[in-house]
Amino acid sequence: MKIKEQNENKSEHEKNYIIALWVIGIFAGIILIIVGINAAMNINGKETGIVDGAKFNMSVKEMKKLSGEDFEVFDETDISGCRNYFYNYEFNGKEATLVYVMEKRPFGYRLTQIQINVFEADESDLDKAKSEITEAYNNEKGFKEQEEESGYLVSTENEKAEISLKDGYLSINIEEI
Repeated sequence: MKIKEQNENKSEHEKNYIIALWVIGIFAGIILIIVGINAAMNINGKETGIVDGAKFNMSVKEMKKLSGEDFEVFDETDISGCRNYFYNYEFNGKEATLVYVMEKRPFGYRLTQIQINVFEADESDLDKAKSEITEAYNNEKGFKEQEEESGYLVSTENEKAEISLKDGYLSINIEEI
């Protein structure tokens, strides 16, 4: 009788052990999926083409490491899901404003757009912006460049850059599409 009870207990322990292994395997699988999704969402994309080191999908921490802590924030998360980080900047030796547009994502804010506004700009600043952006994107799939009424447009399958000069004010806007 004791041997039969021991075999039943042993059999019960083996079943519990197998169930425990399945539960651990399922939880490990879920954790790996979450880590994989997080890693995939946090991989930085292509460089923006105008600010050295700025890449689409970079985090706020990476942005601060690149451009510093001296910025102003305009939080419009409730309206557009974005936070805008404003920096004083110099473009082609002239005073400018640099704006990082960071979109709210499941694992934090990520760069989706960059803007540079140059005060007292001229044709040489416009040409420099065109040149830098064209050089950054000319090998990308779907590359197009065109003159428009409002300025100059460079686009690829995944990015769009708009450049315009009006009354001494140069506006550069680069975004993921």
